[in-house]
Amino acid sequence: MGIPQGFIPSAVNVPAKDLAAWKERFPKDTKAPIVLYDASDAGLEPFATVRGWGYPNTSVLSGGRAAWTGKVATGALAPAIAYQKRLAPGEIPADELRKIAQARPAGTLLVDVREPPVDGVLPGALSIPESQLAGRLKEIPRNREVVIHCNTGILARRAYDLLAGKGYRKVRWANAVVMVGANGAYEVTEK
Repeated sequence: MGIPQGFIPSAVNVPAKDLAAWKERFPKDTKAPIVLYDASDAGLEPFATVRGWGYPNTSVLSGGRAAWTGKVATGALAPAIAYQKRLAPGEIPADELRKIAQARPAGTLLVDVREPPVDGVLPGALSIPESQLAGRLKEIPRNREVVIHCNTGILARRAYDLLAGKGYRKVRWANAVVMVGANGAYEVTEK
């Protein structure tokens, strides 16, 4: 992690000796991927330090900058560490599902694909267990936006893949933890 002579685009120069001072500048999302490299190999000490801060997706680019197969940039390095989570195709975050569940837009159909037993369903949502979805496609209109959810996002993603594969173009899925009570009260939180 020395002084760069050409660098990987979006890289931030943090000399190994200064790494501890940068701890607070790392992303708040500890699931963010962190890749360490230098002119040759970043070594295990910076790796152990960053992992010790609770970033499980930290790795070292084996072979350093020379192993990078993309274009090497020159000029100014990025001034700060920046991380923005990239959503998977069709994915919506918890806060967007929360807004949809509260507003219940007329043109949007919520589909709950949780497997039984379930305590309750979001108000206005259609309940079709993911295991039955392929046989019940006629219940899901192609001309409306469809937002799929489950307890954790896993079944919702599988349902999204099925619908997208069947030609549904207005379908999205929530990657969120969704808890629904028997009375319809619900809580939607980030995973």
